[in-house]
Amino acid sequence: MRTQFDPARSIQIAILSGVAVSLLALSIWSATEPGIGLWLAFDRAQVANGQWWRPLTGFIAHWTPLHALANTLGIAGFGWLIASREGARIVAALMLLSLAVQLPCLFALGHTAGADNAAEYRGASGFLYTLAVFCWLRGGQTRGWRILRALIAFTAFTAVAAFARLAIAGAGMFTSSLLPIGIASAWQIHVAGIAAGLLAYGWLRLIARTDQNDNGQFDAQINAQSSR
Repeated sequence: MRTQFDPARSIQIAILSGVAVSLLALSIWSATEPGIGLWLAFDRAQVANGQWWRPLTGFIAHWTPLHALANTLGIAGFGWLIASREGARIVAALMLLSLAVQLPCLFALGHTAGADNAAEYRGASGFLYTLAVFCWLRGGQTRGWRILRALIAFTAFTAVAAFARLAIAGAGMFTSSLLPIGIASAWQIHVAGIAAGLLAYGWLRLIARTDQNDNGQFDAQINAQSSR
């Protein structure tokens, strides 16, 4: 069965794709040009000096081109899947919710992480985790979605295993092959991203259940009136 063409949704996805390409270019630029990366990165001291944009642009800046590619392409892929199934507005809402959950963790990093670079942050992993968790929970039942769920589960398992190995070994900080030597992986941001995905899924389930109950009550009233 052919799906009906939806011009509005196609325009939304096209805009979303354009934003994703622009952010990818800016992310890679920040990773290859040290001056741009320093200007965009979240830095608590610079924020205190009035550079208000850094809590937002810190999620655009990245440490290496591979770091930027992994995060941005992952976000674009999951975002496209969600947009094609739920609509681009859901993707935008997910990103805003993820931002709201991550920001408090971002400002708390210097007080919770033991690494020297804890006061500076670059990356968009939290958004990637939000979209991945939402896809995992909200995806369809086709073979493609089952394969995607398996890939997400495998990736999550390997990440948890890597962090557990470092913790057991008594490593001073959690590292990643995507980051330069000496740069810690901010696991707090990852947890915040996962929490945002769970929160969004739970909220949509609650709305759907409420609508279902309202429709059921309405149908019962109609049936009761019809039987009189």
